[in-house]
Amino acid sequence: MKKKLAFFVCSNGLGHFSRVLKISKYLTSVYDVDIYCEKFQHDKFKPNSNAKFIFYQLSNIKWDEALTTNQVDSERYHKWCALYGPASLKYDIVISDNIVGLLRYRTDIILSGSFLWKDVFYSKFKENKITELDTELIEKFNPLILTNKYVETGSLKMYNNKKGFGWGCDIKKNSTWDVSKKIVLAKPSLNYLDSYNNFLNKIDSLNLNFKIETSVHKTANCTFIIRPGVGMLTHCIENNIPIVALYDTNDSTEIIELAKRVDSLGIGYSHNINKGFDIKKFTDNTSNTIYNKVKFEKEGYKKIAEFIKQL
Repeated sequence: MKKKLAFFVCSNGLGHFSRVLKISKYLTSVYDVDIYCEKFQHDKFKPNSNAKFIFYQLSNIKWDEALTTNQVDSERYHKWCALYGPASLKYDIVISDNIVGLLRYRTDIILSGSFLWKDVFYSKFKENKITELDTELIEKFNPLILTNKYVETGSLKMYNNKKGFGWGCDIKKNSTWDVSKKIVLAKPSLNYLDSYNNFLNKIDSLNLNFKIETSVHKTANCTFIIRPGVGMLTHCIENNIPIVALYDTNDSTEIIELAKRVDSLGIGYSHNINKGFDIKKFTDNTSNTIYNKVKFEKEGYKKIAEFIKQL
């Protein structure tokens, strides 16, 4: 009989679900895999998977709502943990994607993710009950955290009990920006801040002599202008797409750090949207060679699955 394995996915956006989906495909032949997630996440991807999908009755983390309401919904977070914590006990292995609160119910849970929500909420709201709970649980139980070593942010950079992997994708080849390339304006999957969509709409109205697309699937010979979540960064790196990483100083510290990481990794450049759009900087960078400063480790999702199989 197969062992039972569960993933509990962060409710925020699509990147968390995408990562879990890509890891789980290497595990379904060995484990009976259940993926707890939001219905909208499943419906967006419509995955062809041997895993069983169990839709949440209640969300856990919703950063877009926290920004909109300017408050931390710790009550919902505690209710979600109380609802799904007991469910975690029936599995042999549990992987929690960025949700630390499950440690209250099961101390051997493995966390996955390259940032911690406790850092994000503290940076925006200072003392709050989600940060307080997650900090207490991490200090008490010292859980193993599986990360993408290239995009660790916040306190996770100094955390000891972690195992870092590379990008989940297979890196194909080097690429060069070219003035003939088109621009893909990739709007965030959730309305984190109106400023992103407003900024992208302004770019769309400029006469840049570039062909402008909005579909992230049109990846040939293009530059992506994005809010740089890890899922979107992975997509760009997989397809050798140069990046203009937008950040709003009112957004999470994770996104601001990731935007700056685009600069240091040599895969594009970051841009503060509170300062307008520097057309000269954009056009000057169209002749820069990219993806040649760092030899990235690849196949991270597959290697995470292989690590889990050895547990």
